[in-house]
Amino acid sequence: MSEYSELIKKLNQVRDCMRDFYIYGFQSRQQLQRRLNTSGRSYDTCRRRIESYLADCMAFRQDKEGKRVFLSVDSASIAENPLYRAFKAKTFTRNDLFLHFAVISLLQDGNALTAAQLLEKIDALALAEGSLIDISTLRKKLKEYVALGLLEELRQGKQIFYRLTEDPVDAREFLRCQSLQEALHFFAQTTPLGVVGSYIQDWLKEGSEADSSASARLSVQDMFCWKHRYIVHALESEIVSALLEAMHEKRAVQVQNFSEKTQHSTTLLLLPLRLLSSVQSGRRYLAAYDYRFRHFRAYRLDYIKDVKTEEPEVRYATFQQQLDEMLFASWGVAFSRKKKLETLCMVVEVLAQETHILQRIQREGRGGSLTRVDERHWRYEIEVWDALEMLPWLRTFTGRIASLHCTNEQVVRRFFQDLEQMYQMYEIEGPQSGKVGGAL
Repeated sequence: MSEYSELIKKLNQVRDCMRDFYIYGFQSRQQLQRRLNTSGRSYDTCRRRIESYLADCMAFRQDKEGKRVFLSVDSASIAENPLYRAFKAKTFTRNDLFLHFAVISLLQDGNALTAAQLLEKIDALALAEGSLIDISTLRKKLKEYVALGLLEELRQGKQIFYRLTEDPVDAREFLRCQSLQEALHFFAQTTPLGVVGSYIQDWLKEGSEADSSASARLSVQDMFCWKHRYIVHALESEIVSALLEAMHEKRAVQVQNFSEKTQHSTTLLLLPLRLLSSVQSGRRYLAAYDYRFRHFRAYRLDYIKDVKTEEPEVRYATFQQQLDEMLFASWGVAFSRKKKLETLCMVVEVLAQETHILQRIQREGRGGSLTRVDERHWRYEIEVWDALEMLPWLRTFTGRIASLHCTNEQVVRRFFQDLEQMYQMYEIEGPQSGKVGGAL
């Protein structure tokens, strides 16, 4: 029976487990097994791996349905994103390890060698290690290292020589600058591909362990404090990287998209155009042209499980322009097929000393106009494709709204229906106003 290993070959299952712990709520063992469609043994292996990465961030509680394990993290107080640890536990074979050090060592003197010449030298080392390397395996490793920038190819006739890439600067010394370390730490904790910055930080730490001056400096990690920090975005790094690459090459993609409603994944053919992030919830979306519906749609990044690139799209610039025109008048991520914008008008009561309310409307109003009606009332007006998306924001002004009008009658009707339900829930008597455009 094979031994348990913390290292992982593919991140998909570990990412799904982490996501279920952190995003979808606290799951029992039985619930997670059903959700992931896996055996108890596979679940235990996945759980043990996660615990090995996040032992200091995990907690559990016991209820009638069993033990529920979950992540317990104060994202405002931790210095580094703990979810990056999963990316740093990739499995490797004995040959991977042997070839890495053998190739780097043999090219360390600056000479350029062909694959055949390298294999001849490696064979002598491989025999001593008790393993043999074939030429196809070596060529794949050399091609991988060229793509990573570790090696460069030199062509002489029909032969291809390989040598180590020259580094024109001492990167460690360059990045030891305090201001650059601050920028690097900020990048690692806030950008969509911050895991790259985390790797660089690890590399710098390895090189500065013996540097006594480094410990005397102000810790970069102590310089930042986060009010809103969505560490779970780290789990989407592979997906984001693949989508950005497809967008850069103007290619369509085939994605596996999970549906919360059906609890199943479906294969979709999309043209990725924009990555959107909610300033309210932090949730991130892919704005894409869906070839099946022949329209623009938004898909949650945390529901996308896999991305495969397809053929380039010659109409990419046209689709991108059309999307940008829709985004200009979109409140959220609902891309309506309507050909006419909806107009919403809200009059709010604001006292003289409540200027912060006006500042909030101007800050959150997304381009809407704000005009004064009288000493106590202000009119906010905006045109959007789908005014229904505004309802959560409109509800935050309950108690201040003097009147509400919208060309989409469903918006006002829904607003008053929700308000009436609230009155019933708290068993209080509210104003009998369910009319479209009614006052509150």
